[in-house]
Amino acid sequence: RRPPATRFAGPVSAHRVFEAVGLPVAELREIRRKVGDATINDLFLTIVGGALNRYLGARGELPATSMVAGVPMTVRGAEKTQEGNRVGMTLMPVHSEIADPLERLAAIRADAATAKRLSGALGKDLVMNALEHLPTPLADAVLRNIRLPRLSLIVSNVRGPDATLYMAGARLVAHAPISIVVDGIGLNCTGFSYAGTLCICAV
Repeated sequence: RRPPATRFAGPVSAHRVFEAVGLPVAELREIRRKVGDATINDLFLTIVGGALNRYLGARGELPATSMVAGVPMTVRGAEKTQEGNRVGMTLMPVHSEIADPLERLAAIRADAATAKRLSGALGKDLVMNALEHLPTPLADAVLRNIRLPRLSLIVSNVRGPDATLYMAGARLVAHAPISIVVDGIGLNCTGFSYAGTLCICAV
């Protein structure tokens, strides 16, 4: 099923608007403890889906079906022995159509479990391995002609340092993860945890 069309699915301009909000990691962990086996990523997707429900709903633009997020994920494996960044992407519904946060979380947890089973069966690095083993001219043609789906949305959550960082004696107060948008994917919601706070930045 194709992602629903939203105001974020068109071409992007040179202008950017961003907003950041900090959430206590301790409170997210307490919520996780109370709702069962949900992960911080599940909660993060639930928060993004709820924000979109309110934002688009208030403008009369809320799609009847869930918005789908492109979610970057590492494909370096558990050993983390490979050099450099090896990043793939999975698609996850954020269930923006569900107003109730607990119902939204339950739906996201179910989808996350399915995505994990699928990636476990196929391998996270299936596409990357396929490109690496294709003849160079063919791989180049695939990459040149690839068309990103008009997802509207990228959601990425990165765990940062728990300890407070300093530079030349000055304390790093906050870290706002300002990320990129591209044509067809005009909304990026990135989370970065630092010193007990999850900073969510929407661009």
